[in-house]
Amino acid sequence: MTRPIEQLDVQLADVEAHMAEQKAIAVLWTARVRSGEPRDRIAYALDARLIETRAAVATDRDYPEWAARLAAQPTYHHAKKKGAQ
Repeated sequence: MTRPIEQLDVQLADVEAHMAEQKAIAVLWTARVRSGEPRDRIAYALDARLIETRAAVATDRDYPEWAARLAAQPTYHHAKKKGAQ
């Protein structure tokens, strides 16, 4: 059975995004294999898994108060700038 090319066509941006994801996963895998630290190997593997799943781990809707609390916290960077002026 043949299908029209329109059904098989993929947008170039989608192909480029997929290629970038695959490259990032390959880089993380290489770093994982070359790392001598067990904690780094775990971190690289988890990072690669996050890229592969493409799903949001959590969103602002999961923790509605989080963004407000984080925005209200002063940071050392901003405090240092204000004190220097």
